[in-house]
Amino acid sequence: MISQRNILSKVKKRKWLNRIMSKRGPYKRYISETDIPRRTAYRWKKELRSDWTSDEVLENEAGIGNKQDENDGSQCLSPSRSKRGPYKRYNSEMDIPRRTAYREKKQLCLDGTSDEILAQKSGNGTRQDEKEDDQYYCQSMKKRGPYKRYNSEMDIPRRTAYREKKQLCLDGTSDEVLSADLYLDAPDGPLFSGEIIPETSADQQEKFEDLTETSMHMSNEESCHDEVADQVLVHEVYYSEGPDASLSGENETRQDENEDGQDYFTRDCDNIQQEEHDDDPRGWNIRDGNDPLYTGATLSKAQGLLLIVAFILRHNLTDAALNDMLSILGVLLPNAFPATKYKFYKAFCNGETQVHFYCPSCTSYLGREKARQICGSCGEAFDGEQAIKDGTFFLYIPIKEQLLDILRNDKLSRHLTNRNIEKLSAASAITDITNSHLYKSLIQKHKLTGNDLTLTWNSDGIPIFKSSGYQIWPVQCFVNELPPHLRSENILLTGLWFGHSKPSNMNTFLRPFIDECIHLEENTFSFQGVQRRVFPLICCADSPARALIRNCKQYNGQFGCDWCEHQGETVVTGRGPPTRYYPYREVPMRTDSKQGEYALLAEEANEAVKGVKGLSVIQQLPTFDVVNGMTPEYMHGVCQGVMRQLTSLWLDPPNHEEPYYVGRSSAAIDNRLLSISPPSEISRSPRSIKERKFWKSSEWRSLLMYGLVVFYGILPTVYHQHFFLLIYGVYCLLGESITPTTIAVADACLAKFVLQMEELYKLSACTFNVHQLTHLAHGVKMCGPLWATSAFTFESKNHDLLKLFAGTQCVPQQICSTFNLIRILPALARNCVTEDHDSDVMSLFNELTGSSPSMKSKKILDEGLFSIGKGKKTALTIAETISIMEFLNCDLNNLSAIVYHKFCMNNILFSSSQYTRAVRHNNSYVKFMGGKYGRVVGLYVVKPHCSCETDELQYCQCAVHNVVLLKELECVKRDLFRDVELGAVSEFLPEVSESNRILAISPVNIIKKCICLKLRHRLFLCELPCRFYDN
Repeated sequence: MISQRNILSKVKKRKWLNRIMSKRGPYKRYISETDIPRRTAYRWKKELRSDWTSDEVLENEAGIGNKQDENDGSQCLSPSRSKRGPYKRYNSEMDIPRRTAYREKKQLCLDGTSDEILAQKSGNGTRQDEKEDDQYYCQSMKKRGPYKRYNSEMDIPRRTAYREKKQLCLDGTSDEVLSADLYLDAPDGPLFSGEIIPETSADQQEKFEDLTETSMHMSNEESCHDEVADQVLVHEVYYSEGPDASLSGENETRQDENEDGQDYFTRDCDNIQQEEHDDDPRGWNIRDGNDPLYTGATLSKAQGLLLIVAFILRHNLTDAALNDMLSILGVLLPNAFPATKYKFYKAFCNGETQVHFYCPSCTSYLGREKARQICGSCGEAFDGEQAIKDGTFFLYIPIKEQLLDILRNDKLSRHLTNRNIEKLSAASAITDITNSHLYKSLIQKHKLTGNDLTLTWNSDGIPIFKSSGYQIWPVQCFVNELPPHLRSENILLTGLWFGHSKPSNMNTFLRPFIDECIHLEENTFSFQGVQRRVFPLICCADSPARALIRNCKQYNGQFGCDWCEHQGETVVTGRGPPTRYYPYREVPMRTDSKQGEYALLAEEANEAVKGVKGLSVIQQLPTFDVVNGMTPEYMHGVCQGVMRQLTSLWLDPPNHEEPYYVGRSSAAIDNRLLSISPPSEISRSPRSIKERKFWKSSEWRSLLMYGLVVFYGILPTVYHQHFFLLIYGVYCLLGESITPTTIAVADACLAKFVLQMEELYKLSACTFNVHQLTHLAHGVKMCGPLWATSAFTFESKNHDLLKLFAGTQCVPQQICSTFNLIRILPALARNCVTEDHDSDVMSLFNELTGSSPSMKSKKILDEGLFSIGKGKKTALTIAETISIMEFLNCDLNNLSAIVYHKFCMNNILFSSSQYTRAVRHNNSYVKFMGGKYGRVVGLYVVKPHCSCETDELQYCQCAVHNVVLLKELECVKRDLFRDVELGAVSEFLPEVSESNRILAISPVNIIKKCICLKLRHRLFLCELPCRFYDN
């Protein structure tokens, strides 16, 4: 039974609040001296109504009710109701905002204000009244549970405690000021005489303290979690909201606002922070999901969750879509999966993501400490919380953890353990990075072992929005010791910069990466008892990025070349600033030691020396060669650079008076281009030459291979012969086995091409991209083939990075979080799924993650050989029978065979001439053993000694032979293009003619595929120089 004094307190409290509410002003413009924030009045009143207690009942229970009091109460309430209009249209002269009444009341409890202080502030009242009222509010507060599970009969949901605390902090209003303002203008009476805070019992006090600690913990996690001080785990990088973050509905609509605002670095984390303090602090963990998904199911909860994650990543689902999916799954399969997005992501033990800060004034590196400090370079004050809001930070994912993930994969680790170093050192031909000059030097000088690892790393800018200049600069690496086809699938993401422009100080951005590389070089790390070191061997970057990394001038500055001391020649064009060109000259080459000397001189003189502005952080790497380790990058320099430049010279209308202009023959060029059906290794089929401004780098690369035929007879002979020098030099350096002789001839061809460039196209054509060709052969000798060190692999990964975020909020955090989730998926799959018992789950998981191609009708025929599609039973013709008998050297008892028109050999796709479903690509032209060429007729599965019926042929257990039948193409001429002076002959581009001869060969005898190029009645085959692993 409520005491009479408490009932009177409630009645007077309500009357007083109604009088106060009649004065309230606009929500966002109320004065800090006003008594009580607006929200409490409504909520306080609602709290009384929620008890279904009317004025009459309260007064009757107190024994003092009368008609006059009722009238007074109704008159008190009526003015408030009559004056209060819609939420956004109430009178601007009103004094007190509506929102904070409950929050102010709770703030007093959270602050632990003693009874005596409250009594002193109120000016009167007794201890007993305080104890009773305190007990009333604390009992109300202690009942509530988690936000999404609270009892509908309880008074107030839990979530506002954190928001009120946060709003008070953001407004800069201390608890003491609010408390004082609350009590200074309060009327006398039992409500403010200390009667509303009774003394709590020991049990109630313990629960009240737990609640206070929880609320304070929520407030402390406003910007970042504090469980691991110097580690920012995935989905636990929290950032402070702005002053208006607590306004209803604003954070949800801000996500679609202008991308140029500060919202890129702020996010609404209320849901995450609220859910952190649910009853189950650990959340739903995938390692505890071995129970069946439902009674009698063969699928476990962990496997189901794994498939859901793969589905989300495959289709780039947003968080809203994820929440809806979890809600649906919660209805269909209660308690089978995490109920909230926070618990869903918490089920995965994601990797570490570090936040590193830099000074906003001088861009100096400040480390990972968020505490307020002074910049040691410029003396400016630094605040970590403000830095996060302003975006003066970047993210870093340690290399070591990512390497351990690779080593835990048995399919990858077997390529990285106990390698034969001696065999690599003895090889004379260059087939990969692992037998380049730099790699061999590492073996000799630094005792590289068969368990050590080397890295090729890259950094480049990626624009992420069409309507703003924001971009990301990732630092990515791959392990050189992995086979080429596995490197592109296991790219490491280490650093990530996000901002309006490129990194203003690359030394700052690369500092964590360089520090860890130095540590991994000088100190081994152990995995399964094997000691390993890590060496950053090669840097692959385009020209602007190389200048930033090396702290040197760009190509348009004096001494802008990365490998020689060519200072360039400036020409005033009359259209803007002078342009720097690089005609062919004999100049000294740069060396690593010279580069260090120039950097020291530049630091002392405070000006560039030989193009070097100062010291670079990469010079601290003990084994990295600052000159030779920066390989010439042919994707930007040759494909997008020289090939695009030449095509513009030949076809752009401003050159219509030049002797090399062929723009009037664009229609003929298009006819030749569009008639080409390249192999599937070239993912983009040719487009019209008129659309060249939209071409991608891979399309310019393709033009390098079939450009000689496309422009044959259209381009004047002298220019076509000059073009051949470029094609031959680049083609040789793209080979899969490059001998020293090949490198020498290619170097001579490219040097002659650069030398003649000025003669044929004038000085204005001698751009830096053309000059880079003189260093291309030396780069291959030092670092490996062009395909192994090109940026195509990293550019392909850049495209994938753009799929790892949604919206405009917290872009770098989203990318790192999703990347870490993708990174750990294979390990989770190995723990949750076994191929023997869960083949269907593994098959679906691989299909969703793209780990293996989706081939429903795939049949393994032999080691490395499998067919695609349904085989067709056919009777062998006489020519086919003779060729098969010659190949097998035996008679055929059964003249029937099963024919497949599509098959894979060593992961290379082939199709027959009769396969008509593929329109854009043609995989039937091949080069096979003996230097011969042919067109695939089909893969024939024959059983020469079988006497079974034709219908039983594919089911019987007789001996099987897999034979590829080809229609031979006779070579007519191999020296269509040649340079007599240098001995360069276009053997890779023979002219062939069709024949009716059928040949039978083993599938393993196919060497490579070819591009078929038709020119009127002539047929040319261009051999693919290498496997394009970026596709």
